[in-house]
Amino acid sequence: IKERLWQYARGLIALTGQQVANKPQIAFFMENSLEMALLDLACLSSGLVNVMIPANSVANQVAFILNQTGVKVLLVSGQKQLNIVNQVRRELSQLEHIVMIKEQPGEEHVLSQDQLIQQGLRITDEQVIARQESFTTSDLATIMYTSGTTGEPKGIMFSHLNIVYKRFCRAMALPEIGGGDRFLSYLPLFHTFGR
Repeated sequence: IKERLWQYARGLIALTGQQVANKPQIAFFMENSLEMALLDLACLSSGLVNVMIPANSVANQVAFILNQTGVKVLLVSGQKQLNIVNQVRRELSQLEHIVMIKEQPGEEHVLSQDQLIQQGLRITDEQVIARQESFTTSDLATIMYTSGTTGEPKGIMFSHLNIVYKRFCRAMALPEIGGGDRFLSYLPLFHTFGR
């Protein structure tokens, strides 16, 4: 798992720019999966601010979120999400890369998971470490959006410290879960509690 995290971190750094001071944003428009969790961890551990788009979003909501945040890279699970993005693709002037994680893309402008990893081969361990050392606990880590049922989706910003504190509070709420237990969460990973 550690090597996969490094592969993802390298690939995402390659797509977003290598400057340590740069805080690019990567959007997730994905269904729950192990790869989504690993990509999220790769972002969080490398100082790459990510944006979680609810998986049930429609095209105009996706466009609103992508334009409001100015993301350069969008990760989609497969063709289902890409079809939604393609409905508003011309409105997304800041988006530079789309990466399809679970399926092979059929469109030239969309990268595959393997191509993402391939892009990262030009990034050194030192560059990843520099990114990891470039942020503090008070820096922005992620933006999670509401589903937009009462108007436009609303983004909630979390620092790295907010995320650690939320995990600590959840651990206190569930003290009986131990290393030998199995825990099943059916909540979406774009949701604060599911994450």
